[in-house]
Amino acid sequence: MSTPSRQGHVTVDHSYGDVAVVTFGTLKQIKQELHIAAIGDRLMDLVNQEGVRKIILDFDGVTQMASQFLGKLIMLHKRLVLQLKGQLILAKLAENILDVFQITRLDLFFKIAKDRDAALAMF
Repeated sequence: MSTPSRQGHVTVDHSYGDVAVVTFGTLKQIKQELHIAAIGDRLMDLVNQEGVRKIILDFDGVTQMASQFLGKLIMLHKRLVLQLKGQLILAKLAENILDVFQITRLDLFFKIAKDRDAALAMF
């Protein structure tokens, strides 16, 4: 079992076989441009540098996110899922964030699970 690695506000847990589970630590709001850029870079590094092809983004505790972060998620999805045929699942979205995904119809673009266990079962 591997130990989680932490970079900035992102923790990556590789102890689920070939699935990387990404959490956001104590970060409750993903709104600051610096955080958004750093998280986006780390997620793309997982795919492009580390070769991860199955990712769960566990948003437990995150209550708000900026639209710029949605852009980073879309870019990650395009690279991982559409180009590399990998899998990306968003888990434990707060109700207000899930509402945004539904209003923008991004819930049809992304796989969304109620929690980490449900996300793991989707692989």
